[in-house]
Amino acid sequence: MHLRAEVIPEDVERALQLIKSSTHSAATDPKTGLVDMDLLITGKSAHEREVFEEKAKMILDCFDALKDSGKEKVSVKMLRKALEGSMDEEITMNELNMYLKHFEKEEVISIDVEKGGVTMVEIL
Repeated sequence: MHLRAEVIPEDVERALQLIKSSTHSAATDPKTGLVDMDLLITGKSAHEREVFEEKAKMILDCFDALKDSGKEKVSVKMLRKALEGSMDEEITMNELNMYLKHFEKEEVISIDVEKGGVTMVEIL
């Protein structure tokens, strides 16, 4: 491409190559190496979204089990301990807090900090 008063066909071809190349590099999932438009549109790859949904389901199942056993209000530490038995990998406190905030927005749970700084989760 060169600076000139008119656009020639080669300039159009080069511009299209640049667009395709930049879209490909921006939308390639580094884990799979495949183009993932979810990554470009949402900032999260389809794989990341699937992992999030799988863990969210496991946490919801844990909520159901706790509620069935009569525990509608538990500490975050107790919830994490209950999750350790049902998940293949350990869930960090930061990750658990991210899911709890998500479920609180969805009105699945309510989070309260009680006296002594203990964070409690009430399953709605």
